[in-house]
Parts: sequence; C-alpha cells; structure tokens
Amino acid sequence: MSDGFRVITSLEDEMNDVVRVAFPDGMRAAFAGREVRRRGLARLLDEIGHSQSGVRVNVWQGGRVVGTVPATFHPHFLTSVTWLYSLRHGDFRPAANGGWIASEMLGPGDLCAIWEFETVLPEWRNLP
Repeated sequence: MSDGFRVITSLEDEMNDVVRVAFPDGMRAAFAGREVRRRGLARLLDEIGHSQSGVRVNVWQGGRVVGTVPATFHPHFLTSVTWLYSLRHGDFRPAANGGWIASEMLGPGDLCAIWEFETVLPEWRNLP
C-alpha cells in the first residue's frame, strides 16, 4: 500500500485524455481517462496495489485549507451534486503538497457542490 501519490498533469495528457500518477516508491502509472470515468481512479489504484481507500487530501483556497477530498479526486473527472456548478478549466490545480488549490473564483456553494468534498470551515457546513 502506498502512503500517497501525486497526479502529474500536462497539456498533452489533457488533450489525450490520460491521467498519470507518481508514487513515493518511484512507480508511475498512466490510465485512460475513459477508464477512470467508467471504473474510478480508486479502483484502478487498488488493482495495481496502491490503494488509497480512506486517504483524503487538502483543498486550499486563498492560502487556507477550506476542505478535503479523497486522494483519488481529479478535477477532470469531478462530479457535481447540482446543475448549478460545472467544472471550468482552471478551477483546480495540483498543490505541491499533494492536495489541490481551488480557484479564487469558486465560492463556497461551488466547492460544497463537489461530490465527496468535505469542508473544514464551520460557516460552510449548512450550505444547501
């Protein structure tokens, strides 16, 4: 089992619908985007022996942690719980520490609309 991984992003991979990940042990893996959407990144990582079950990473915005998402979260495959928010290019970028940096343009309602996002801010907990 791995103690974490990092998503490697590139414009070429985005164009080719590829998700690449790197693990602390030096192993790297690439997955077709259609398989990540169909089966989920968590399941694909389980199959190669790098389970991330239960692991969460921070979501940063404006220099502070606003919440967490599963370690297998990737914005390219995010699911919104409402039609009011859909992903736009640049809404998230990988943080150096393995979490994600959310765009300043995203409001609390946008972030809380992301499937499996959990806020750490008490003032965001009762948003519809």
